[in-house]
Amino acid sequence: MNFTMEELMVQMGALMDRKIDPINTQIRNLATKEDIQQIQRENNMLREENEQMRMEIIALRKEAKARDYKIVLMENESRKNNIIIGGLMTEGRNTKNVVTEFLVDTLGFERETPVVVSARVLKGRGALNANSSPILVTLLGQDDKEAIFQRGGALRNTGFWISSDYTFEIREKRRQLQIIRKILQRSTQGLNIKVSFDKLRIGREEFSWDQERGLLHRQGCGYTKIREMCGIDVEGERRKLEPQPETIESTERRQQEEAGGPTI
Repeated sequence: MNFTMEELMVQMGALMDRKIDPINTQIRNLATKEDIQQIQRENNMLREENEQMRMEIIALRKEAKARDYKIVLMENESRKNNIIIGGLMTEGRNTKNVVTEFLVDTLGFERETPVVVSARVLKGRGALNANSSPILVTLLGQDDKEAIFQRGGALRNTGFWISSDYTFEIREKRRQLQIIRKILQRSTQGLNIKVSFDKLRIGREEFSWDQERGLLHRQGCGYTKIREMCGIDVEGERRKLEPQPETIESTERRQQEEAGGPTI
């Protein structure tokens, strides 16, 4: 087939159009400088919104944690006149009478015996046998409670034990702090180390336990502070022990055996 020059030019033009049109379409669809700048602005706005949301979530978590701790403190306040006594046999007897006899016969109260408001058996909580479940005792006041703990030495080698009535959260904090206290007492001499409520006190320094962050001090990491004070790697020693969860009764009995008296 013979084409004139003019026809060939038309055919060539059509072929070029078919190849160039897709390229022009792609070029039109490419992002311009303004498009890229707009995308960058939107990304920056999203980053700022995400950061703001992250800070709000952190604030809400702190607020919830503070609220939960306040509830724990309020619950422990309601238990402040309570003690738990373990090892007493109660089968077929009035529980309140059993506790009163224990105060007189074992702790040696003769006059001004602490006033027992109520006493009830805590079934299934750390009993050595079916008839010696721990007893929850409510006393008239703090003076009665302090008088009982002051006579804790009389419990040595008796098989009986006494502890304060704490919530689960406080018991768990105390359990962790007691482990650290034990490590320090084993490795140091002359330091005044004690666990009071939910705080560990070493001399004048105070430490607390956080379930997520571990041992804390007002200056930051509690482990670091103890290493500076005593030269002891408490974190490493504690990691070797890897404590398993205990019941309140087994924990308090172990602590009593270590201290030679009741736990406050």
